[in-house]
Amino acid sequence: MSARQQANLEVLDGDLGMAPWGRVKLVKISHVTVDDFLDARTCWLAGADGSLRLHTTSGDRPLITWNNATAGAPVLALGWSRSRPCVFFVLDADSKIHVWDLSAGDIFPAETDEVKSGQVTAMDLSYGAEGDKPVTHLAVCTDAGTVEVHRISETYTSATDEAASTEMEQFLHYVQII
Repeated sequence: MSARQQANLEVLDGDLGMAPWGRVKLVKISHVTVDDFLDARTCWLAGADGSLRLHTTSGDRPLITWNNATAGAPVLALGWSRSRPCVFFVLDADSKIHVWDLSAGDIFPAETDEVKSGQVTAMDLSYGAEGDKPVTHLAVCTDAGTVEVHRISETYTSATDEAASTEMEQFLHYVQII
């Protein structure tokens, strides 16, 4: 596993107790390079109340905050799509996976699915290709020790370089206006 892949898998747990927003947990730290959307170090902070905040190290305020990202359930994990700059996936303590697509809107998740096979304790994304088409898989682990692998809908993966480039422009515009 490369150092970059290891960094993208880093999930830290602990109470940061950051005011004025209250008790939060650092969910994900990742370095996002120009090739991967932005040239900034970003981190996601998640509250026990289901809130999410996206920060960069260049500022002390969040770029954006979603106060009710998971309908109040604590956030367990988060993964940002490598093929769609506006898409990220959130796992909550109720075993629900919330798919956010900022190109479609930023008020509610584009889709929410519940894993019914058991209490989900972890989630991660895997990227590959079938021929020249990118394919994304989502792996979830349950408290019973089972692992399920789900293929992500083509709706949430870019089919072409042109589509990815167009969404990159959308994403950069979005980040500039927030």
